[in-house]
Amino acid sequence: MSADAFVVLIGAGGHARVLREALLLTETEVKGFVAPEDQAERMPGLAWLGEDDVLTRPDAVLTTVNAVGSVGDLRARARVHDAVTAAGLERRTVIHPAAIVSPSARVHAGAQILASAVVGTGACIGADAIVNTAAVVEHDATIGAVAHIASGAVLAGGVTVGERTHIGLGARVIQGVRIGSDCVVGAGAVVLRDVADGTKVAGVPARTL
Repeated sequence: MSADAFVVLIGAGGHARVLREALLLTETEVKGFVAPEDQAERMPGLAWLGEDDVLTRPDAVLTTVNAVGSVGDLRARARVHDAVTAAGLERRTVIHPAAIVSPSARVHAGAQILASAVVGTGACIGADAIVNTAAVVEHDATIGAVAHIASGAVLAGGVTVGERTHIGLGARVIQGVRIGSDCVVGAGAVVLRDVADGTKVAGVPARTL
């Protein structure tokens, strides 16, 4: 990272506040946040740096944190991911000090692993993916870029989750199941079989909606 670079949050909602606290716990100073002007007062004590055009300024030297959350819809978060990629900016990985991450796990740039989450042996967490509070990603599981494993969800060993997929609060996915890209797994669902790209499932056992 350039000596002149500084960490900024992109977003100003609840997920942004969670990430700000996690960064402070790792002694990372956040210099400000990027958000629409009508959200400029949502992060007290943190400087509002402007709207998304900040990311494309020729003199921008930023390390970004994708702080846009997800409630079953990852399109806004994916747009931030794509904008950061297009601008060639760095991503800051956020690992809460109370998370447990295996030394053999691969965590890509910009991934966020929050308090009490567990990432097991040989697991892979994609760029800008979220493993939220107390979620479990067991051994050899693979989580795609911009996916969200919501709080309390448990993914057994060898599970694959595609890009931009949302696994809901407290959901369970049994060993070896493949869930495609752009899927939604409802809160509390128990997934026993593969889920095709772009599919929404819910229930116990999970069925297509």
